Amino acid sequence: MKKKNKLDELQERKLLEIESRGFWIAFWGLFVIVCLQFLPISDTYTNIATWLLFMGIATYTAVASVHAGIWDRKMEMNVGTCIVVSLVSSIVPAIIMVAILFARSHKILGSIGCGIISMPFSFALILAVMLIGLHATKKRRAELDAEPEEEAE
Repeated sequence: MKKKNKLDELQERKLLEIESRGFWIAFWGLFVIVCLQFLPISDTYTNIATWLLFMGIATYTAVASVHAGIWDRKMEMNVGTCIVVSLVSSIVPAIIMVAILFARSHKILGSIGCGIISMPFSFALILAVMLIGLHATKKRRAELDAEPEEEAE
């Protein structure tokens, strides 16, 4: 079942602009990283540059969306959504961590223990960040809705 788009036309246009800028930042950032790979520098630096680019794009998209008062095209802007997204976002990395630790140590109980221990911390951190974003987005949306519409002359 396809979910309905919850944005009006102005919000949709603004989100498309944010996504477009994010794409071009990623495109040119990756171009620079590919060029760096031809230089005689450590792979560690290109890995760090790739991580910084990814985090920069994520931060830009989040901040620009909050500033525009946009939460998501399809998801509701509420605490329940934050809890579900935080839960999924903490389970997936925990599973990946268990797999990586098991591949390195071949100790299943220790690997599962590390994954289980890391999950609540990830969940709490992600939930806190999402709730702050939710509050900021609702506040910005209320500010934008309260502004009087400019009349065309």
